[in-house]
Amino acid sequence: MLALSALVLPDRDPPAAFIADVHAESAGLRTVWTYDHLSWPALKERPWYASVPLLAAAAVATTRVRLGTRVATPNFRHPVTFAKEIMTLDRISGGRLDVGVGAGTEGPDATVLGDVSRDRRERTERFAEWIGLLDHLLTHHVTTVRGERFSAVDARQIPGCVQHPRVPLTVAAAGPRAAAAREYGVLVHPDTFEVDLLATARLRSAEPVG
Repeated sequence: MLALSALVLPDRDPPAAFIADVHAESAGLRTVWTYDHLSWPALKERPWYASVPLLAAAAVATTRVRLGTRVATPNFRHPVTFAKEIMTLDRISGGRLDVGVGAGTEGPDATVLGDVSRDRRERTERFAEWIGLLDHLLTHHVTTVRGERFSAVDARQIPGCVQHPRVPLTVAAAGPRAAAAREYGVLVHPDTFEVDLLATARLRSAEPVG
């Protein structure tokens, strides 16, 4: 049986409108996703809200549909803090969370913290370390790992995820980056051009008529 999903942009204002969108989209769908970005270039002057609190509110307002991020990356997510948020969301939703992850690309999310530019190889290597630590954190109550880029010292994940062995992680990957996805699901990520078209339509719908 084909399972359908929907993507709801985190740009609804007021934010409560996001919940209404999730309710509308959830009929007959397996998963409702939202973007885990700090902004979107085509909508940078418009409202854009954080994915985690929006998904927490959606989890409280729904009972069946699964909820997920597309896609969380090392650009601004640290495994220790993100693992805690994932565990909390999984608990709030009663085990209905999916987490889409990826290596990240160049753009606002990569530069907003003043980070240096990275080529594809560096981003791939960083992602492999990032997802490895995130996976470990989500499957252990206590973690101490010292890595080249990311570390965790006595990091506590109690009581842990509802889903076992952890929340499903799906990787948006192609080419060399797909190697990091062997242990995880693969997420088909929408083309940036398609999302920009949606953003343009959203902006035009907000323009005054006449």
